[in-house]
Amino acid sequence: MKPESAERLARMTRNLEQARQRAEAIQAELRDARYSATSEDRMVTVTVTAGGQLADVEINPRAMGGGVTDSEQLGASIVEAAHAATAEAAEQMNERLRPFLGDSFDADAVLRGEGDFDDMIYGARERMR
Repeated sequence: MKPESAERLARMTRNLEQARQRAEAIQAELRDARYSATSEDRMVTVTVTAGGQLADVEINPRAMGGGVTDSEQLGASIVEAAHAATAEAAEQMNERLRPFLGDSFDADAVLRGEGDFDDMIYGARERMR
């Protein structure tokens, strides 16, 4: 092998290793990430994981006492906050992972259950090896 070819191969290998390490760090970061959103009426705050799983629901005490919010409105507020938190999670996943997975990565599909987050990350890691 020519010296310039060996040098180019070594540089490519280093670049791939650096990309793999960055992807693994982002995977760990996203696995621990939480995204929260509050309903417009400020009665509910919902927190979801990067994968869109419900992690926490906080209900403002005012919603529970004095008939400030009826059950239908409270349900609507929960759904509203959950949608907003999930949209934020998808946006952040897309932003963090597109450099590694390309434009074909669709966090919304993962959050809709049409793709598996771990499978997508594992597949990307395997492609980098």
